[in-house]
Amino acid sequence: MGISQAYALTLALVFGFEYCLKKGWDTYGGRFSRPAFTYLLYRAVQLALLVGAGLILYTAVDVVSWLVFAVLIVLIGCLELPLTVVKAAVAQRWELGADYVHLLVPAMLIVLSSFVDYQPAFSLDYRLVFLAVFLTEPANYLVRWILGKGEASLLEKMTLTLVPKSRLSFAQETAAAGEPGTAALKAGRKIGSLERLLILFLIASGNTAGIGFVITAKSIVRYPRLSEPEFAEYYLCGTLLSVVIAVASCFLALGGI
Repeated sequence: MGISQAYALTLALVFGFEYCLKKGWDTYGGRFSRPAFTYLLYRAVQLALLVGAGLILYTAVDVVSWLVFAVLIVLIGCLELPLTVVKAAVAQRWELGADYVHLLVPAMLIVLSSFVDYQPAFSLDYRLVFLAVFLTEPANYLVRWILGKGEASLLEKMTLTLVPKSRLSFAQETAAAGEPGTAALKAGRKIGSLERLLILFLIASGNTAGIGFVITAKSIVRYPRLSEPEFAEYYLCGTLLSVVIAVASCFLALGGI
């Protein structure tokens, strides 16, 4: 059966403005002398875009109720602030990764979005729109949180700088300073986004058998480094998780493959 067009559009707006804007803030926010101010600005822009897009893309929208919804979405996104503190505290006290705590935010966004029942103003298959949005930056964050790997976000770096250096592990010090291999990681995430979008295209066009060729082609390109145990483990887990997220989300949104 899949999800309704109204729910798909709401999810596309919520996840698009939450995680695509967040990616921009993670990339450029640290270049400003006042990161806290740029974070507030990022959230204000998110709120303005969410309100404006809702008023344009839905029919018969109650302005007050949509504004309340948009404010709640932004407040849920801001929960990443205390969750980042919790993650840092767990890592310091028990030397454990706690990236999974960030999954609470997208879970709450999914639940809250289900209460919106405005009909889209334009005739499109918003299920595909949502999938195209979700399988780019939101899915990248999801993969990173589940695997617990990759460079720290700007928010995490800001949190770690508040902790005395003597209490940081080597891994945390590296994250606070910035990992030297972040360029390769960013390139890998772009490849992952393209991979998931290609899988979406294959599924939507009924060519599910082509998914195997996508994985094979990616493995051929990465073959020279598969002899490195650490890279091979990260590549295998990341690729399989990326494919599972793409196929599962298409199955849930489109109601079967």
